[in-house]
Amino acid sequence: SLLLSGCSEARDALPAAVDLRTDAQLARVQRLPIVLFFHSTTCRFCREVEDLYLARLQKENETAPKFLLRTVEVSQTQTLVKFDGTRTDYRAFAKRQGVTLVPHLRFLGPDGEPLAPDLVGVASPDFYGAYLEGSISSAGEKLRRAGRCAPGVDRAHRPVDDRQRAQAEEVELDEACGLDVVLVELRDDAGAAL
Repeated sequence: SLLLSGCSEARDALPAAVDLRTDAQLARVQRLPIVLFFHSTTCRFCREVEDLYLARLQKENETAPKFLLRTVEVSQTQTLVKFDGTRTDYRAFAKRQGVTLVPHLRFLGPDGEPLAPDLVGVASPDFYGAYLEGSISSAGEKLRRAGRCAPGVDRAHRPVDDRQRAQAEEVELDEACGLDVVLVELRDDAGAAL
């Protein structure tokens, strides 16, 4: 006898949110945005977003990471560690995040800060993939720009004494952000400022 099923292909499950604090540490080190996919197992649009867009992007993401994807099933009470390390469950977390409609994608930085506007629902199926990829790209670029300007990234400043005559020196500003100020004090062999 022949058994037919509604879904002939086994699909890989997208990674579920378990510990956002640990995910945030990884995202910070790798400078990747976190994409939260709020969904419901009873939502056919959620399944479409998962099957048509997220599964493909996640597969590509395995070889060239651009984001960390985590799923949150809004009706479940599975335990979740939030960005601040406190525990909650999926349902309470979604409610606290203001998620009232699914599918709902949120693009966050390592501290849980929004990096791009949320994608809620599937308003335009023809352009949804482009919107999603654009949001991921925008969030990643914003995170990388912010990382270059983040406090604590600045290198230590120290005087250089090479015991040679004062000379012109080329200074390259690596990953300049905003306004950088470079002060150069020239001194002669006796140590007097020129």
